[in-house]
Amino acid sequence: MKTFLITGGGSGIGLATARVLVEEGARVVLAGRSEERLALARKELGVETVVADVSKLADVEALTEQVGEVDGVFANAGIGVFAEFVKITEEDVDRVLATNFKGVYFTVQQARLKPGASVVINASWTVHRGFAGASLYTASKAAVHSLARTLGAEMPHVRVNTVSPGYIATDMFRDNTDDAEPFRRQVPMGRLGEPEDVAHVVSFLLSDRAAYVTGQDFIVDGGLVGAIPA
Repeated sequence: MKTFLITGGGSGIGLATARVLVEEGARVVLAGRSEERLALARKELGVETVVADVSKLADVEALTEQVGEVDGVFANAGIGVFAEFVKITEEDVDRVLATNFKGVYFTVQQARLKPGASVVINASWTVHRGFAGASLYTASKAAVHSLARTLGAEMPHVRVNTVSPGYIATDMFRDNTDDAEPFRRQVPMGRLGEPEDVAHVVSFLLSDRAAYVTGQDFIVDGGLVGAIPA
């Protein structure tokens, strides 16, 4: 039985990925900041859970110590601050980079990865296109996108890739918009993505089916980046 660690696993893409991996027979450990959400995941899926804030190195160290050796990591934890460039504060920068970059960096560094293990980092479609009002979020995602390519070259004993979701109907998406319709209209496939759309791609990258894939980015966006809707 393979063991996978998912950060930011209490909801959205992380939780959907856990469902897919459990269905495939894996041992899954979910980490997140909300004990309430993790408790619901334990009840639904029977997974192991650890309360951890990946923006704190001590929490990451304790998490990886508790989980032990793993066959794969989905570094999914992330937050967003969306505001005009001139309105972003030092506190905003510190908070977002602490989770979206520092948290990912040390999650991968500290994970006890078996030879042949796979790491998947959640990036964003915004690394491929400018998105007004999201300068801080997009910069943090560009950083982990670059990190994955570098680690793919530096760590030949494991595979490191990113997924770049488009507009996905998660709690984070809903919390940052009052009207999803303008976003839906930008997508050539005509709908917002579901967390499961990304989860199945992550599952593939974590599996032996992707044994010769590293340093790559997989865009899961319904055509958002590459096409203009009819």
